Amino acid sequence: TVRGAVLLASGVGPDGVEELETAAQLRRDALRRNNLAGIYLAQGEEERAQREVGMALEEFPDFAAGHATLAALALQRGEFDEAERALQAAERLDPDLVNLAMLWANFHMMRGNLPTAIEYAERAVEHRPHEVQTRLTLARILRQAGRYDDMRRQAREVMDLTPSTRREQMQALIRQLLGPTALEAPMDEEFAEGDEELGSDSTASDDGSEADSTTGADDLQLAEPSSAFGAPDDESGPSLLGDDELMGGSPLPNANDPSTL
Repeated sequence: TVRGAVLLASGVGPDGVEELETAAQLRRDALRRNNLAGIYLAQGEEERAQREVGMALEEFPDFAAGHATLAALALQRGEFDEAERALQAAERLDPDLVNLAMLWANFHMMRGNLPTAIEYAERAVEHRPHEVQTRLTLARILRQAGRYDDMRRQAREVMDLTPSTRREQMQALIRQLLGPTALEAPMDEEFAEGDEELGSDSTASDDGSEADSTTGADDLQLAEPSSAFGAPDDESGPSLLGDDELMGGSPLPNANDPSTL
């Protein structure tokens, strides 16, 4: 299972899937069935995903991550009532489920309730700040809401988290998902830079003292670079496919496209 997660995160999709299938053959329990369901869902194999998660829930009806996977399947099919029921069941069973906030964000985004979608997506990013996919989803919702400067900030955070060997791929993916200007500086940063070029590093206050004019500095800070998984004991890093923390059934990128992992 761990080897499969590492291969998938490294962009070796077929080998990663093979490892997860082998893990499920060695121990065909609800945890490993749900892992397979998440991967099959990412590959667009909905019937296989439905079969695996159905058998997982047949074994453990109160398996919160399984209900989350059902919700992701329903969202992919556009079955919103079923998705909402599954999300409510997952939340009742485990309010702290890893990907629950992002699933709710996707649900509200697809229903057109963008303010609520943004709230859930921001919550997901707060809990997992080093996860690229979570930030990309938030950026997509911000784009739909017309908050382009905030979208560009998230895109820059994603680039800051991306290893140098994969930045070219990530740049192409961001432009595909968010538009050709997604990697440009936010407008308020451009104005700030223009002020600095004019020599307005500081301004005089009413009492004649010098006051710092670099407002909004906190908004300009980017996340520290990190590895794909974070430190071993870093709870904010993505913990893919482990026994204690599963995918949770969130819509995943295509496992056959390394640039999306």
